[in-house]
Amino acid sequence: MNGVSQQPHRPDSSVSGAFTHPDEEMVVDIRPAPPSLGAEPIGEPAVLAAGRYRLVLLSPTDCVKDRLTHFYYYHDRQGCEQAILVCLAQRVSMREVGRWSRAEGQEAGFAEFRRELNRRRRAARGA
Repeated sequence: MNGVSQQPHRPDSSVSGAFTHPDEEMVVDIRPAPPSLGAEPIGEPAVLAAGRYRLVLLSPTDCVKDRLTHFYYYHDRQGCEQAILVCLAQRVSMREVGRWSRAEGQEAGFAEFRRELNRRRRAARGA
């Protein structure tokens, strides 16, 4: 045996589209294509290369939109907090996030997110 478990990857019965393996902590979540954020498909992905491996990720802007879907539709304050943290650490197109939020009918949620983001930016500058 080469040290790799011969057990098959199995669907995780608690999450639709998720696959687990008893030797791994990670869960692979397979969603139907194309991936979307609300009613729109995701934009151009970000690619992180490490040696011969490539990891395809949401762009920072799409990551913020993804986190905001949880805030907008499930009233999940952690989604808002996570979106703010991404904005504080990465370049995010607020114009695109605002356009998308209006298209989703979430003007009030976007305004609340922007107020909190601006408050956090002022606090970070010591104002």
